[in-house]
Amino acid sequence: MDDSAIFPETNLIKQAVDYLRTKARDSRLCDKLGSGHAHSLVSAALGYKTPQALKAAEDEHDQWIGQRPMNVPMIENAILRMSSPTIEASQARKIADIISDGLTPRCVACNKISANNIPVGDPEFGDSCEWICRSCVDAEHQEDFAACSLCDKPFRIEELDRKGLCPEHRGEFDYDPEELQDMEDFIEYHTKDNG
Repeated sequence: MDDSAIFPETNLIKQAVDYLRTKARDSRLCDKLGSGHAHSLVSAALGYKTPQALKAAEDEHDQWIGQRPMNVPMIENAILRMSSPTIEASQARKIADIISDGLTPRCVACNKISANNIPVGDPEFGDSCEWICRSCVDAEHQEDFAACSLCDKPFRIEELDRKGLCPEHRGEFDYDPEELQDMEDFIEYHTKDNG
């Protein structure tokens, strides 16, 4: 199966810009944040001086981009350079948090945008994967995902064994033949005079 069918490319930069504009308005951070200013703030958060520099870096489909530290001083500088800013430089930390949320892939189960979403399975940093929020992993009614009993990483149910263990921990509680023989010998030794 083609990975693009499972992990459709989402332009996370566009998602972050739209999310920032919506959250800034809804949280009364500012009444109206224009698209150009929002693009400048997202670029600054990622350490780029301009949206064009970010676009040239081709990071818009990197699922792990939201896991990078946000550059708060560059956000402050971007605000100070804006003509007619609708937002204050003192709000840079809050803006960075909103952008970090917006740069993280949506939860595959509930569609929530949050920097707290985590990758499903055990992917290497940079690999394409599904992302999920902790509340969906922990939900009792969840039929598609669960956390490994040992490492607590979320997996699709079919990837866990009957003991709730992920591929890395599969067999962790199984006895090897030597341990089984030792247990049988122990039981035989302690029950031979009682029979």
